[in-house]
Amino acid sequence: PNLGVFWAPAADPNRYAAILKTAHDAVIAAGSDTPVLVGGLFPAINADSSNGANVSANEFLNQVYATAGAGVFEGIGSHPYVGQAPYVEKMWTRLDALRAVRNQYGDGATPLWITEMGISTDPASGVPLDQQGDVLAELYRSTEGHDIRSFVIHRLYDIGSNGGQYGVLYQDLSPKPAYCELGSAIGTAC
Repeated sequence: PNLGVFWAPAADPNRYAAILKTAHDAVIAAGSDTPVLVGGLFPAINADSSNGANVSANEFLNQVYATAGAGVFEGIGSHPYVGQAPYVEKMWTRLDALRAVRNQYGDGATPLWITEMGISTDPASGVPLDQQGDVLAELYRSTEGHDIRSFVIHRLYDIGSNGGQYGVLYQDLSPKPAYCELGSAIGTAC
């Protein structure tokens, strides 16, 4: 929600906070225990704000808290993508920045949810095929024992040359090395 391309014409944290509060109120009214999350915030350093359509992840979250308060969500979604080493350290820098905002509002018990994370195998901008699984597993393992409620890998399969090659399967659904490496990391044979 902090990128204009998904919240046209421009990211609007105040409007988003109002919708988030309405959604939370509806979940409570329905008697559901389904957690309501702040939508996956994209890293500030990747948010091109030159056109004014994007808001950094930290500032967006700050404005959501300032507008709606701490009680209208049970988690903070993050898409802490990293494009180059050191992967783990860069991911944690992004997550810690969101934590700082959360803690500023006295909401330290609210967990972070990594709702999208991927490592590209695009030859021009990603890692070699034989490193994708290792990097994803290392990122995942680094979250164990922390306030991270989920770790969703984006995406299952590549969607073509414009898709960034984030899949752990090729476009024809045959496995990349990462598919088996991730399976092995969780104890499942490939």
